Order: sequence, then structure tokens, then C-alpha cells
Amino acid sequence: MAWVEQPYTDPLYQRCGLARAGLSALRAEHPDLNWHTLGGHLTESQAFWTVVGTGVPGGYQQRHLCSHVRPG
Repeated sequence: MAWVEQPYTDPLYQRCGLARAGLSALRAEHPDLNWHTLGGHLTESQAFWTVVGTGVPGGYQQRHLCSHVRPG
């Protein structure tokens, strides 16, 4: 399992494909890993995750929390 902590692009460079390129490079360099990001972000940034998940098997989607994690 691999972890990307709060991906962020400066507003001046948003919608230029930088985050998509970065996440794509990570997946290409480490194809056998499952990638996860900070939870709870999907609702407000669903359009972003739809775009960067294009071509990713299963896309990026919110999943249930592990039983040892408490929301909040």
C-alpha cells in the first residue's frame, strides 16, 4: 500500500494537468501498489478525482474506513 497525503496544486497552476501527471508517474513507477489518499476529501473534490482517475482501473473512489480508524 502507498499513501499520497493531501495532493495540492497552487491555484495559479490548477487545471494544467500537474496533479494528474504526478499521480500517473507514481502509478507507473510502482504498478504493484494500491494508492490511497487522505480520507474524507472525495465529496468536495469529486470532479478532481474523476479527472485524475481517468484510465485508472476502478478509478479513485471513496471506500469504507478500516475498522481501527475512527472518523472525526
